[in-house]
Amino acid sequence: MQENTARVIELEEEPEPRDPFSDPAYLRNWLIENDMIAAGIPKRFRPGFAAYEERTPECAFLRRKALAWANEFDPRDPTKGFALTGVTGAGKTHLAAAIARRLIERRCSVMWVNTAALFMRIRSTYGHDSDESEEDLIDELVAPDLLVLDDLGVERPTAWVLERLYVILNRRHEECKVIMFTSNYDGRELTERLRTPEAGDLADRLISRLVGMVESIGDFPKKDWRKEAWRQRQ
Repeated sequence: MQENTARVIELEEEPEPRDPFSDPAYLRNWLIENDMIAAGIPKRFRPGFAAYEERTPECAFLRRKALAWANEFDPRDPTKGFALTGVTGAGKTHLAAAIARRLIERRCSVMWVNTAALFMRIRSTYGHDSDESEEDLIDELVAPDLLVLDDLGVERPTAWVLERLYVILNRRHEECKVIMFTSNYDGRELTERLRTPEAGDLADRLISRLVGMVESIGDFPKKDWRKEAWRQRQ
């Protein structure tokens, strides 16, 4: 009887999983993503210029201007920031976030705040159980190379609101720091909204400070791209 020969199946050893952080590109993207989270940039708008569509010649112009500014920005020799104003859904927040991401990619410091949420946070510092003071928060807002105020004007312009906003802008002006803001109100509309009898001459000082710190990035198309996308899906 022929003896059966046992077959030995050699199993290949599984390679050790590769550490993704050993890939410089992965590590760089990971650091950028974490810096954007720390800066407060909303997740929806983090892709940056790569996702900003040049739907119209105006959009293409705005993208080129914003990208050139972001590439040339020097926190040691700052220039004026931008006012991005236009109708709801025109792409203002997306473009502002693209600028913020590009600065983060260049290792500049950025802080992004929704203006209405900012004043809610300031009010929360008045509580007895608050871990931060109003002064601590304002110091935090003054520190970064770029401060982005998203949706300026949506908050009710009381004297209390305008006073805090003026303090923040004036501190950044004194420290030669740049601001940028988005708003559904154009320059004239925003000026009229801020000038309330309650605010007195504080509104004029605030408007003067804004004019000195930002310039218009240009005209956005008067179209709500979110509504347009919804109509196309229907």
